[in-house]
Amino acid sequence: MKLATFLFCLSSMACAATAHGSLQETINAAKPGDTVNVPSGVYREKVLVPKDKKGLRIVHEGEGEAVVTWDDYAGRKGADGTDLGTFRSYTFKVEADDVELVGLTIVNTASDENVASGGRGVGQAVALHVDGDRIAVRKCVIRSYQDTLYTTQSVTKWDANPTYARSCRQYFEDCRIEGSVDFIFGQSTALFNRCELVHRIAGVTTAAATPEGQKFGYVFYKCRLTAPNDQKSILGRPWREFAQTVFVECEISDCIKPVGWTTWRPGDGRDRTAYYGEFGCTGSGADVSNRPAWTHNTASDRDAYFADRGCVDILRDVLRGSDGWTH
Repeated sequence: MKLATFLFCLSSMACAATAHGSLQETINAAKPGDTVNVPSGVYREKVLVPKDKKGLRIVHEGEGEAVVTWDDYAGRKGADGTDLGTFRSYTFKVEADDVELVGLTIVNTASDENVASGGRGVGQAVALHVDGDRIAVRKCVIRSYQDTLYTTQSVTKWDANPTYARSCRQYFEDCRIEGSVDFIFGQSTALFNRCELVHRIAGVTTAAATPEGQKFGYVFYKCRLTAPNDQKSILGRPWREFAQTVFVECEISDCIKPVGWTTWRPGDGRDRTAYYGEFGCTGSGADVSNRPAWTHNTASDRDAYFADRGCVDILRDVLRGSDGWTH
């Protein structure tokens, strides 16, 4: 595919505008707090927003799509001759704090050909990897199969009991997130508001790895869970022992199996420490009568969960933190 050269408008206090050959080059030229206005088009590149680009806004508005696409996957060899692994397989990665993404379509196509031929994909292939605090993602499409969206927070030691330099908060609003296995996964506190979660083929919606003692893991509020076929998936499984995932007032179609949730592996004991809940959800997949006994789904469960965490207003309090962030 031959890609056009686009004019990126780089807005700052000086309202400067400049032409660059790629989205990455535009990001490299931006100052912290700038707005990068992305024209419609297809950008075949692997994009990184590094830590020194705090407060950057990357925005697409108007007609057409601004598609950022790449095809790395965990088993592909990197320049150093080793497998990329899940954490280097991203199409688009945000390391800086206070970044906002608006109106982008971020795609990892590594599994497309395999699935089209009847397979289940080539394994982990991240589309969006978010590793910053106070990140807002609005009106974006995020698409892959396994491990579409990785929400994380500065891992300092990665083993059976990882440690983190800090906690990170991330907000997703009016987004469409598409995948198959563990397609929303990671350690951060993430709030999803009015998002659509699309199960492209049967799999697992979430794989939270919430650190012990963190107030919240994943909170899905007024979201929709759908599928373009009749295959059945589950809502989540705990990647780590203290995983937290709750669905609140969501519309759940029959793309979800009656059992709803599973542990990571049979007998791993994570059902004793994970917190999984469904509160006030509707739809043909929202029947909780066959959910595991260790999950939570009553009105009193909901009241206790949020009250114990000092949360009165979900949109205000889940991500507020000590700095009062309101996304």
